Amino acid sequence: MGVAPDLLSKVYKEVNHWFLIKSTEKEEKSINLERKKRIIFGLKPLPLGWFKCAIGYAWNRYKNESGASWVLGNNEGNVLLHSRRSFSGIISRMDASSESWLWAIESLKSLHFVSIIFSSEDRDLIAAITKPSACTTRK
Repeated sequence: MGVAPDLLSKVYKEVNHWFLIKSTEKEEKSINLERKKRIIFGLKPLPLGWFKCAIGYAWNRYKNESGASWVLGNNEGNVLLHSRRSFSGIISRMDASSESWLWAIESLKSLHFVSIIFSSEDRDLIAAITKPSACTTRK
């Protein structure tokens, strides 16, 4: 009779030990993933009181329509607000991108947000804003 409780006690301890190891490994992977993101993508925490707005869009050239969305987060990484909408009469990818940005900026302005860092995967528009002289065409 003494063998069964001892065996159960050992199994219980081993199972708890295994779960502890797995939870620790998961936390370490999470920390390493965050560190890798910062190194690879240069992601830094937002300054206190600042917000980050990520803007995305899709364009359908056959229907001359686009869809856009934005997500606003705080310096703790929490999503505060998000929105989406569609546009008609959009004849180019640049128009789709421009409309998306204008709409997101106007939305956050009307919601009285300030100190916002905007992000997007649209490299052409970001380059036009940050380095306009590099984007001008020569005559």
